[in-house]
Amino acid sequence: MLASHKQVVDEARLPAKPVFSANPMNLFVVVEAGDHHVTIMDGDTFKPISRFASHYALHGGPKFSPDGRFVYFASRDGWVTQYDLYSLQVVADIRVGLNTRNLAVSDDGKWVLAGNTCLSNTGAAGCPWSETRSHLSGGQPDG
Repeated sequence: MLASHKQVVDEARLPAKPVFSANPMNLFVVVEAGDHHVTIMDGDTFKPISRFASHYALHGGPKFSPDGRFVYFASRDGWVTQYDLYSLQVVADIRVGLNTRNLAVSDDGKWVLAGNTCLSNTGAAGCPWSETRSHLSGGQPDG
């Protein structure tokens, strides 16, 4: 997992407020089946605000940080993407395993967990992802 981590944007450089005028707590995150893109839409007007390419075959639905600022996506091939809904950009990517089925964000927003069927393991990434990461197999961390 450590070798796959890509910090696309330094979280310290992210804006404090959204770069768009729509209500940030009323956005639609649309995972487009078949063409590997995600569209962020204004929930009041249903107009697209942003669209970006995703990894292949997103699975399990988007998951949000407790404050609603970040959204996380898991792909079938094991990639987890962190996207900033304020700046409308990918913040980080990390590969947490193979054949990923779903992910969850802890209630404090400090951890993202992804479950994989191949190898029967769980990948855990600390938030921000530049911090602690571990790989759990049978409940035992292996770093």
